[in-house]
Amino acid sequence: MGAMSMTMENLVSMASQSLSEDREIYVYGESDSETSSAATKLHDAGFKRVSAMQGGLPAWKAINGAVEGRGQAPGLLEKGGASLTNQNATP
Repeated sequence: MGAMSMTMENLVSMASQSLSEDREIYVYGESDSETSSAATKLHDAGFKRVSAMQGGLPAWKAINGAVEGRGQAPGLLEKGGASLTNQNATP
């Protein structure tokens, strides 16, 4: 819920206009590489709580992640499929 589509070209400017730098942001894209790049761009722009969702929306749906009011995803990391990586951590 609350997903916002943003292109890579306008990502930082759109996020800056729409989101607080302290808000939790979960990023997913067409590929894990694109997702990681977008999360890094946001973090470098000053967003402090950015995480990349590996596997994207299909992996999130596969573990019954909430999508526009659907069920929650208990045990997200234990079940496999989608996983979140904190982009604030040092690689």
